[in-house]
Amino acid sequence: MPWPLPAVWRGQRSRPSSSRRGRYRPHLGWLEPRVVLSLNIAFDYSYDSTGFFNTQAKKDLLQAAANSIAGAVGNTLSAITPGGGNTWSPDFFNPSNPGQDVTLVNPSVPANTIVIYVGAGGLGGTEAGLGGFGGVADASGSAGWINTV
Repeated sequence: MPWPLPAVWRGQRSRPSSSRRGRYRPHLGWLEPRVVLSLNIAFDYSYDSTGFFNTQAKKDLLQAAANSIAGAVGNTLSAITPGGGNTWSPDFFNPSNPGQDVTLVNPSVPANTIVIYVGAGGLGGTEAGLGGFGGVADASGSAGWINTV
């Protein structure tokens, strides 16, 4: 604390008076530096062809799991907004049919957002679940744009 605060600002009781006996005055103090993380994990259910995530309760549970992870990430992400010669095509496996790949053309992604495509489909054998990664099939434009993508 760079300077001492007056006693009444440190949360000490003021002198009792007939109208305010025992009340506290406002407290002013210092907090440690804090960084508010604003990473958003957005789920896209457009490839959930089987309707596994057809209830809000299932979506809420998935979002709660994602939020617990998002709070631990300290990076900031730039928005991905194609245009003016800057293009990109992300690709990923179809979450409802892992044998198929999906390639999108120039989707926009807000700043500090990660988009996860979710869905469900039948798996052979004893597999309980399958996850995968995405990538960029193509990106062209300025050097800054390529670095952003």
